[in-house]
Amino acid sequence: MIDLSTDPKATREKVFAAAEQLLEDGVKPTMVNVRDFIGGGSFTTISPLLAEWKESKRQATTVVKAPLPEAVSKALSQVADQVWAAAQEESERAVAGEREALHAASVEMSEREAELLEAIKSNELEIHSLTEKLEGAIHSAESQAAKSAREHAELASSIDSLRIDKVRLEEHTRNLESLAGDRQQQLTTAAQEIANLKEKIESLRIDRENLDKAAGELRHEIQIKAAEIQRMAEAMNQIKSEKEAAQKGLDSEKSEKQTILAELKAEQDKNVRVAEKVSGLEKLLEQMQLQLEKERQRCDNLQAEIVEIAKMKPTPNMSS
Repeated sequence: MIDLSTDPKATREKVFAAAEQLLEDGVKPTMVNVRDFIGGGSFTTISPLLAEWKESKRQATTVVKAPLPEAVSKALSQVADQVWAAAQEESERAVAGEREALHAASVEMSEREAELLEAIKSNELEIHSLTEKLEGAIHSAESQAAKSAREHAELASSIDSLRIDKVRLEEHTRNLESLAGDRQQQLTTAAQEIANLKEKIESLRIDRENLDKAAGELRHEIQIKAAEIQRMAEAMNQIKSEKEAAQKGLDSEKSEKQTILAELKAEQDKNVRVAEKVSGLEKLLEQMQLQLEKERQRCDNLQAEIVEIAKMKPTPNMSS
């Protein structure tokens, strides 16, 4: 079987081949059948091609009438009656042929009419289908238009809201910029205060180092004085024992002992004053350490405030 469905174009060759194949398969080659067979095409194109095919088939099956024999022509010229009879007989045969031709034409016209009606019915079905599709497309377009209108209204409302938000954002941005300026001024002031505190802390540290150095020197001096006192105490004990041993015979040494005791007492008083001075210095050192600790605490508090202020500083606005 010839397969013409892959090419939907209704060419002369395809229409003729489809009609031949349908006729071979026992199917009447109508316009609808031919179009279905080739898979498409317009009835306007198929109709004249199918009519041409039918005419070619009819001419192929028509018996060619032979011309009158020469004997008949001679007989006609000789015998008028025979010519008239032959002419009448020929006329009757011609009329019969015409009748047959008219009948065949009538049958063909009926078939053509049936095919046209079938094609019209098929076209009506296609028109109905296309009408339904068109109505669906119109309904879809109307729905889409209504949806677009709603979306347009929503978009307009969104644009108005965005404009309002933009105005608010610009005002908020100006407020943030003003606040940032204030925060920057506060940061500058705090940084200056921190610098001053650092200088003061450095000065206190130097004072403390000097006090520590002085305290060390005083401790060293106290140790030296303590060693001297120890030696003097030992000497006093020795003198006392010598005094007890020679008290009765050494009256002259009594005055010397009193002198030594006076010197020892003076030295002890001096050591007491030195100890008091060291104690005062230690107390002063403790007070300075407390003051230094307070300054450090204040510095830590200022640094914490600076960190908080830096956190509150707004980031640069990327959009307006």
